[in-house]
Amino acid sequence: MDHRDRIESPSVERRKLLEKRMEMITNLINQMNEGESQKQEDQKQKKQKRRDDCNGIRTLHRLGRFVTVFQRMFM
Repeated sequence: MDHRDRIESPSVERRKLLEKRMEMITNLINQMNEGESQKQEDQKQKKQKRRDDCNGIRTLHRLGRFVTVFQRMFM
């Protein structure tokens, strides 16, 4: 058999290419929608962050004090 025997008509090939392209487009759209939903969840979490923490400065200060006290216990 020659390789030309397996070649299909141009309309069939075009239809297959269109189907593949549509599948790729739907996959990309689904990925974009998932990314947008994750961004919305991240924004909700940022809004829930406590304002009196000063962007983590107080937390780091408390952690530093704890580590200092803990180290002094073993000196």
